[in-house]
Amino acid sequence: MFCSRCGHELPDGAKYCDSCGSAVVASTAPIASAAPIPPVAGPVPVPPTSSPTPMPPAAGPAPMPPAASPAPLQAQDPGQQQAPRKGPNPAAIVVVVAVLAVLVVGGVFFLRTRGGEDSAPATPAPSPAATDSRTPQQIAYGLYLDKCIEYCDEYGYPDSKVVDGDVSVATGLCVAKLVDFDGDGFEELLVCYNTNSAENDSSAIFTDDQVLAFKVEVWSYKDGAISLVYDEPRTVSHANGGSMWLTVFEVNGKPALNTLAYDAGTDSSGYYYENSESVYHTFDGSAFSAALSLSASFTVSDQSYKVNGKTATDEEYANAASSVHDDGSPLGLVTFTTYNERCLPSSETIDLTNQVIDVLKSGEPRPVVAPASYTYEIVATTYTIADAYTASGDGSALATVETTWSYPRFTLWDGSTTSALESINADLRNSCEFDASAAAEWDFDTQLMQTDYHEDKVMSISGNIASVLCVRSETAGGVHGFDGSYGKFFDLSTGDVLTAYDALGTTEDELAFKGKTAIRAFLADNPSDLGVTESDIEAYATDMSRYARDDKGIFIITRGYELGSYAFGSHRIYVVSNDGGSSFTGTEVDLGH
Repeated sequence: MFCSRCGHELPDGAKYCDSCGSAVVASTAPIASAAPIPPVAGPVPVPPTSSPTPMPPAAGPAPMPPAASPAPLQAQDPGQQQAPRKGPNPAAIVVVVAVLAVLVVGGVFFLRTRGGEDSAPATPAPSPAATDSRTPQQIAYGLYLDKCIEYCDEYGYPDSKVVDGDVSVATGLCVAKLVDFDGDGFEELLVCYNTNSAENDSSAIFTDDQVLAFKVEVWSYKDGAISLVYDEPRTVSHANGGSMWLTVFEVNGKPALNTLAYDAGTDSSGYYYENSESVYHTFDGSAFSAALSLSASFTVSDQSYKVNGKTATDEEYANAASSVHDDGSPLGLVTFTTYNERCLPSSETIDLTNQVIDVLKSGEPRPVVAPASYTYEIVATTYTIADAYTASGDGSALATVETTWSYPRFTLWDGSTTSALESINADLRNSCEFDASAAAEWDFDTQLMQTDYHEDKVMSISGNIASVLCVRSETAGGVHGFDGSYGKFFDLSTGDVLTAYDALGTTEDELAFKGKTAIRAFLADNPSDLGVTESDIEAYATDMSRYARDDKGIFIITRGYELGSYAFGSHRIYVVSNDGGSSFTGTEVDLGH
């Protein structure tokens, strides 16, 4: 017989199932499809009792009842009383489900950790993807460094070579400079490399081909990659004397690069002419575009100007040009070992490039120390000198007057000096003290000119070249004095005093020619009250001590009585602007007093 609840086979005459504890109803066939699940810990016999069917103990939970419906009950023996039938016990079901869950989890764990002979090996969990812990700036620096190395491999590493004894040429990767062109706090990479393989041949250096051989590019970082955003030709500036340099300008407060188209020569009538167009390019974060265009055409008899392609007056042109400034450290590419015109020597440009490469290698932003930069302070001293203007020539004692004279003292930016700077400073100091001593001892009877005013003014420092305007007033007694001013150029790196044409990177004849042109242009707008001969203009323009340079351009000094009467005055007249154009030619320098 079989249990009508769980299908367990029972001995004949059993009243209770020794598997599930249910009261037995006589049956001779097992319940259909009843495949009993063996208990986990073995069957626990339940003693006969007249009490209701007990809950199986926790240590031996009853097996789950079969899923199939039980078979129909056999006809009951009339003489046998049937025990009341109970429904499934909910608590027992919960326990059974929990045990099955444990079995399933345990089985899976067993198979994955031990497995059988035919089981597949456990697959390790995938490791998280590697992440780049560098900052965007460090990633950019790495990519910028890769670009520099690429150009070094192709064109050569940063170097400066001396050709023909006094010409210094930057070769290979000449410039690497970090500049925040769009003002977003993230730097772009400015590079310049020399593609001219004939740098040992001086005949190939002082040519337009060499200007074009210096390739200038800007690379910008965005979203994990760098892209080329600037590669305009003719971004390298050059002087007629042969020097070449790269400058980062500032236009209306934004960094800019400049391209210059320049043409000069003699027309069919033998007259000199100049045409120039300067275009200043700025970056908006996506692309460079022209922010300002300045064009000038110049002949002996005519001047014309354009601003952003539109015809402009000389005043409009000058106002537009005044929005342009350079960064104070033009990077020399072709310079001279005997002097440096308008820019750093090429050897110092290479030093700066190597410093930037070191910054890129480190991956850490840090200030780039520029090559030695110069500044100055004013030394002012009060002297007591003879008052030549009160001299009567009758032998009476001269009155005296106190006057304050001044001169600059040059230093490096950190306040220190070099032997070259000390030499220049001594020259300026001694000149002032000599004039003061002579002025204190002056006597009318000597008929010598006396300096009654002495001021040395720094007009500009460009690279290593300082231009000083030596303002002098002289007298030999009488109603008024005479203007004895002149210009002086110093090479701050060597201590040498330079000629004007050497300092300005031109020739003596060319500078004199431009000086004459400037004086003529000035007189055309400001006619002399006495008249000036062509031989007078020739004499003034060929005197190289008359030239100086400020932050706008080169100018020539004319003195009282030279271009007219005393009332006509002394004048400082612009010869050429610093960008090589003629925008200021013939106009007067504003000295502030």
